[in-house]
Amino acid sequence: MSSTPVEVLPSPLKRLAQWWRDLTAAPLVSAVGEVEATKIASDVGVTIPELEAVRHKGAAAAYPMYSRLASLGLDERQIAREEPGVLHDLQRVCSVCVDKKQCLHELKADPGNTHWQDYCPNIPTFEALEAEKQGKAKG
Repeated sequence: MSSTPVEVLPSPLKRLAQWWRDLTAAPLVSAVGEVEATKIASDVGVTIPELEAVRHKGAAAAYPMYSRLASLGLDERQIAREEPGVLHDLQRVCSVCVDKKQCLHELKADPGNTHWQDYCPNIPTFEALEAEKQGKAKG
């Protein structure tokens, strides 16, 4: 009696994981089409290349920005409600920042240290949000 090889199919979870790896590895335009990629980029106020850069950094790429908002006493949820475009811009800029390693180190070592203000590309937006908050408190 001869045995015939049995094709082993990957589990649904493994197939899903592989689909996700394939989707995220492909350029966004290839993955979703040019019209949809343009719409997504437009919705968040960036170009397709900027969206690609942020996409490849991963979900935690803007982590330091959230810590900075908290250290400045700024409410992320309030900004998201009142000025979602500003929050998206903060996320985008932080996601592609080249000083993220230094920023994370300084956040861990001493969140109150202001050295980060010398290199953070989001400092003008943080300052504007702080001024806006102070204006609301006075008004």
